[in-house]
Amino acid sequence: MQFHNFIFFDISNNFYALESEQQHKLKKHLQEILSQTTNINVIPYLTIGMKVNTTFMVWMQSNRIEDTQECIL
Repeated sequence: MQFHNFIFFDISNNFYALESEQQHKLKKHLQEILSQTTNINVIPYLTIGMKVNTTFMVWMQSNRIEDTQECIL
């Protein structure tokens, strides 16, 4: 059985006030964190204009619920 988890995020306005170089570093850091997951398929989606008060969503798929829970914690 495959387990799915959808996590929605809203980016603070403070992020947009940062210089583009700092924004890029933070985006790269998030990408590195998400790419380190094992046994989990991580799919990010931009949600601007689709869901109120969210900027992006992370969809996680795994064969074991424990893998997803460990990744979130």
